[in-house]
Amino acid sequence: MHCSVEESCGTNHLSNGLLLRADLHSLLDLGLLAIDPESITVILSPKLANNSYGEFHGRQIMIPSAIEFRPSTALLLELREKAGL
Repeated sequence: MHCSVEESCGTNHLSNGLLLRADLHSLLDLGLLAIDPESITVILSPKLANNSYGEFHGRQIMIPSAIEFRPSTALLLELREKAGL
């Protein structure tokens, strides 16, 4: 089951989960950070390129090997599109 941002599947559904530091999660919520669903790499807003967050751009994140525990590709894509990244 995959949920869009607008759907009410509940935030505790496994496919909605990304374990991020609080500051990185805030950047994701603000649309300043996204995850490319194909390469599973971090995409940063150009606004953050010249500060300490710049080191995260292009880094691949670790995801669970079990498919059922991975974040939803559709949701990651939707968040990326909403951020315009």
